[in-house]
Amino acid sequence: MSQYTRSSDSRLIIGLLFLILGVYFLLNNFDLIPFTLPRYLVSWQTLLIAIGVLVIVTSDKKGGGIALVAFGSLFLISDIFYISVLDIVRQFWPVAFVLIGISLLIRRRQEKRRLGEASSLEVIDESAILGSNENIVTSNWFRGGRITSIFGSNKINLTGSQLAEGVQVIDVFVLFGNTEITVPSSWNVKVNVSPILGGFEDKRQFHQSYSSEAGQQIIIRGQVILGGGEIRSA
Repeated sequence: MSQYTRSSDSRLIIGLLFLILGVYFLLNNFDLIPFTLPRYLVSWQTLLIAIGVLVIVTSDKKGGGIALVAFGSLFLISDIFYISVLDIVRQFWPVAFVLIGISLLIRRRQEKRRLGEASSLEVIDESAILGSNENIVTSNWFRGGRITSIFGSNKINLTGSQLAEGVQVIDVFVLFGNTEITVPSSWNVKVNVSPILGGFEDKRQFHQSYSSEAGQQIIIRGQVILGGGEIRSA
């Protein structure tokens, strides 16, 4: 299913959802409905959760959907159990660390399985934690890798590299940090980064037309949480 089709489907479902809720509330205001749904099913919190789940299911970029589900669930739990949002956050904030840790471990295992015993000249594994890192990568057979920025900044320049055949992946994780990636203008690049209370900008000037060999592509994917990132072309 293409990105356009998924986007169209999600807008259709969201539109129908708003239409149904609007008709329900309107008829309910005039006492024209012989039954009443539980208030939690027709609350703004539940609407946020429903839209978030829809975004997660239909979109490649799931960060916005995750944020909607998290916020909707947080305020819904607060409303149901009469607990303040601050109390919930104070008690359960370590869960965020657990989820981040699990995510990093799973993605590391996936990358290791994909890359196998790749040479250090073929892949990158850059980390900036409480600091900054700048690296110029020169490889005749670049196969992707990992970039991690936690309370730090990574600047990776790939303009001196040649992309390996097939589809390659750079996995990006940013938490309270920043990542900047510069690629050759000829590369076929797909950006699939999910920002959660953050942003990742595509600032390439020539990404509409590329001259890479057929079948060569690099995907930049991952999460940006309370941080930023961008991709540039040389």
